[in-house]
This record gives sequence, structure tokens and C-alpha cells, in this order.
Amino acid sequence: MLHLSVALEEYLVARNDLSPKTLEDYHYYLRRWLEFAGDVDLAEMKRADLERFMAYMRDEYRTRAGKPLSQAGLANCWTALRSFWHWASDSRVELANISEGLRAVKVPEPVVEPFTKDEAQALIEACYRTALAKTEQRRSFRYTRHEAYRDVAILLVLLDTGIRVGELHRLNVGDIDLHRYELEVRPFRSGVKSHPRVIPFTRDTQAALLRWLSQRKELGEPLDRDGELLSDAPAFTILSSGERFPVRAVEHMLARLGKRAGVSKVHPHRFRHTFAIEYLRNGGDPWTLQRMLGHSTMEMVRRYLNFAKEDIRGAHSRASAVARWRFHIPK
Repeated sequence: MLHLSVALEEYLVARNDLSPKTLEDYHYYLRRWLEFAGDVDLAEMKRADLERFMAYMRDEYRTRAGKPLSQAGLANCWTALRSFWHWASDSRVELANISEGLRAVKVPEPVVEPFTKDEAQALIEACYRTALAKTEQRRSFRYTRHEAYRDVAILLVLLDTGIRVGELHRLNVGDIDLHRYELEVRPFRSGVKSHPRVIPFTRDTQAALLRWLSQRKELGEPLDRDGELLSDAPAFTILSSGERFPVRAVEHMLARLGKRAGVSKVHPHRFRHTFAIEYLRNGGDPWTLQRMLGHSTMEMVRRYLNFAKEDIRGAHSRASAVARWRFHIPK
């Protein structure tokens, strides 16, 4: 007999090849499954039990905010169940994979919405000042932010290289070559979703990184014999502690910048979308883009291409001589 609670603990320990974010998501949905099903014997479970659980998550379950689970959340739940049962049937000969045939959840294609130049500029400027504050005399002022150099460097790296926020989180100082204007992305463990690659960046990004790394030297971080930051030190840190800047902290920082700048929907992946679309708009080829983004297939690149084509079509309709001059053509 193998109880569900024991199997879940074994699974979460065994799957240390998954990223922390994926593992956190799987843990969340599998715990909901345990609460729904009870601590049953895995050998007694049937696919119908999984279907009932998925129906519950779709129709009855509510998040902490009191909202129904989104289609993306439901798809993540389905993926967690499939992953667990693949592992269980592989590690226990007596168990059949009852998730085979479990209906997949269709998720609408994500809306690709890049930043405009003005929005990106507003975000950069918001890095340097806090939100508007008032004194008792009702005079408005803004504080200069100590984290400005770090946050500008993060914005420009995301926008200039298109790397994922998890890849940004894992960057070390030694992964950034300021002389060659490039950074190396190291995969996370198995490298399933993050392929090793070297990505160039521009002078503006190099200057922002140099300011940020110089600030850290002045703050007294450990240096090597050449007076440089240690190569295995995290590239982006929490100023107060020197610890690696967590993914969630990056996400929250960007959201706060968006509020200060008056820009909506500011999240790490939108910088990746912007990088890809601007690359294609300005003549970049899709195969090089695929390598820089670290995609194993062209599926997502095709979405960017479709967006860029619509953009080109709109620009043509506005700029075409035939459209603007409105010829009178005899019939």
C-alpha cells in the first residue's frame, strides 16, 4: 500500500531537476488534490478520480482571492497530475499511469503586447525616484532610490537580451563579459526550458551594468585579487543583505515601477516579448531569434512573426503612397 501523502512527498523530493517555481506550482496543485481525494491508496485510484478532481478545480475551487481558477491555472494543475503519475508509474511497477487519456486543458494563446518606447523610457525614469510624497506643509517631493542603478540594469538586460526572469535570477557576475558586450545564460539543472547560450548586449546596457557593479564595490562587497567582484557572486542582489535577488522580488519591483511610471501590465515576460518583436521589426531573422530566446521550437517565434507582420501591414497602410494620395482611378 502506498498512501497518496507519502507518494507526494517522495515525488517532490525526487523531482529536484525542476525549477523552484515549477516545483512550487506542482506542490500547490498536488496538495489541493490530496485535500480533495484524501490520503487514499494509489493502487485503488482510477482515471475517473482524476477527472472528478479536475472538474472540481474547474467548477468549484476558489483561489485565496475568492476567484475561480484560470484556464492557465487549470492547465498547470493538469500538468502537475500528469507529471506525478508519469513518475509514479515509472518508479512503481505495480502502478498504472491513470493520467493517460486525461483530457488536456486548452489555454488561449497569450496576448503579445510589447512596450512602446515611451513606456520603456517612463519605466527607466521611475527607477530613480520614489512615488510622490507630501509633507505636513503639503509640499510634494520624491526620494532618490538607492536601488536605481540595479533596477535600471535589470530593465535594460531584460529588454536588450530577452532572457527569462529565472535566467536573470541565476546570472552570476562571471557570466557577464563587459568587454565583449555579452552574457552567458546557464541552464537550470536539466536545461529542459533553459538552453545554454551567449547573448550580446549594447553599450547602454554595458554602461548600466558597470554603474551597478561599481556601486556594489563601493558598498564593500568581497573582491578578488584584481579588485573585481567575485565571479560566482550573484549579478543582481538585495542591497541591504547582498543576497541573490529572488524572482518574486524582481516581479514585485517591476510592478511597483509600473505604478510609479503609469504603465500597466509590467511583468518580466513582457520585456521578452518586446525584445523579440523589436528584433523582428528591425530586420532580425527568426532563426537567430529562436537561438537567443532559447526556444527548442519555432512555435513562439511564429507568434512574434505574426505580430510583426500585422505591425508591418498597419505601417504600410499608413505610409503607402497609394493609400495616402487617394488617386482618382477612372472606371
